[in-house]
Amino acid sequence: MDVGAALVRAAMGLNPATAFFAQLWGEHDNYRAQENIREFCNSLQEQILNNEADFNRKLKEQKCSLDEMRNLVGSLNRTVDCLLREHEFSKIELLSCVTINCVMLDSLPWDNKIRMIDSFRQITMKDIAVLKQFRLGKVTHVKDLSFDSLEEVIPSLCKLSSIGFITQTMFVQFGKWTASEESEWESVWKNKSFELLPSGNDFLTMISGRAE
Repeated sequence: MDVGAALVRAAMGLNPATAFFAQLWGEHDNYRAQENIREFCNSLQEQILNNEADFNRKLKEQKCSLDEMRNLVGSLNRTVDCLLREHEFSKIELLSCVTINCVMLDSLPWDNKIRMIDSFRQITMKDIAVLKQFRLGKVTHVKDLSFDSLEEVIPSLCKLSSIGFITQTMFVQFGKWTASEESEWESVWKNKSFELLPSGNDFLTMISGRAE
């Protein structure tokens, strides 16, 4: 008997809500998928135990509604698909936050929650690190962001903009560029500014691990 599988199943027995993922673990032989599921189960179980009373109450409320249960099942199906395909192991804990908040957050409609799970598959931890530097209602200049190099942050800004998490708000280009200064494209990019959109804020809420 696989000790790892036994431990995961034992841990999942603490709360029936996560039993589904324990079963899923045993049905996949792919090593990466198993490691993803194992990490997800551990993180999910810890978060459930930290909010057990509220989580169980919310789950019971949703069981009373056919539409709510249908939405919950739909979100779990998308979570599983995301979990099995994920290559960035460090994102797994955040995915467990998303799953918990699908149950706990009343402030977001289910359509928004499911869209956030779908968006989760498209972005990397580097993209998330960039997104976390934005605040709703505040314009942020690229030059004020924290990053190792401009070449690294530009793809994240482009991706976050393309999926509707941020939007460019204005474009500023300083006077004539000379060879002694930074390159023209660097100057152009550093003086661009972006603003966090409501969908980007929803995503940050879903991965925060705080049920508000």
